[in-house]
Amino acid sequence: MNHEFSAIQIVAFVTEWFNSTNTKLNYLRMHAKKPIPRERFQIAHLNPMPFCENRRRRQPRTGPFSKTDLSGGFDILRSDGLLATFQVWRCNCALYVWHQRF
Repeated sequence: MNHEFSAIQIVAFVTEWFNSTNTKLNYLRMHAKKPIPRERFQIAHLNPMPFCENRRRRQPRTGPFSKTDLSGGFDILRSDGLLATFQVWRCNCALYVWHQRF
């Protein structure tokens, strides 16, 4: 798919996942043509938490993010206990769902 999403649309998707019971999502990665400042991603309503080694690993054991350090992202914990990390880089952002935290 070749479509550019705004920070508002990306946060809306993350919020939809946060409020759902969807356990099938593993990750979502999006690339922007131009850098999107991290401040544009307003996620305070998701109660974001900084990385904590007692909560999860720095990087997943397998998959496309297995060599990516996600410790710079924000962890969000759903009411059912499923944890995800939302990370923003210069022209990329990702939502990684931790089905296996360690």
